Amino acid sequence: MNRQPQSGTGESPSSGSDFVLTRSPGFWGIMRDAVLFGLVLGFAALSVSKVRPIREMGLWTALGLTISWVVAFTLLPALQLALRTPTGTLRVARDGLYERFAARLPTFTFRHRRGLVVTVLLLCVAGAAALFGIPRQLSAMPVGIDTLTYIDPSLPLHRDLAWFRKNVADLNVASILSWARPARIDMSPFPKVAEWLKICAERPAARAARQLQRE
Repeated sequence: MNRQPQSGTGESPSSGSDFVLTRSPGFWGIMRDAVLFGLVLGFAALSVSKVRPIREMGLWTALGLTISWVVAFTLLPALQLALRTPTGTLRVARDGLYERFAARLPTFTFRHRRGLVVTVLLLCVAGAAALFGIPRQLSAMPVGIDTLTYIDPSLPLHRDLAWFRKNVADLNVASILSWARPARIDMSPFPKVAEWLKICAERPAARAARQLQRE
């Protein structure tokens, strides 16, 4: 969006007079809209997920991006005109470290373009090898992450967490599902759940809880 002074006024955009808002459909404007459109489609594609949190995250994010795009070209320019906000047309001295770095960066990247491209391709290959693995050389990266693998096995914390996982964890859920048998709920469509429930029922903590109920 660009502000242009009305014909005949001769005033600068920062003087606070009325201006005509025009949109410049240049290259960067098209790129901006294309990137935003791609983001909206990418997040909206999550609506096909069967996992409710992921589906709702995609829909709400796509909706928020669309609203922000509309507001940026409707409400914000109108508020600028109504509130007569300064447009920042004053030239600021650009002799800082960042400006010097930004001025030299294109020359450096163009001079070393081949090496940079090769480095990026090697990093992509290394990432693919780490993700999918190399036959008989490197195992593939696991999808699930076990938090205990990040703790030193010699520490007491690792031992306590392992004991808690083996004897206590999931027993609260199992105690609720344990009523499925007295209620004669058919668990045959869920064989893994039935097997997991059987393992939980054989834990020492579950046996002690049943013993207390009998007493």
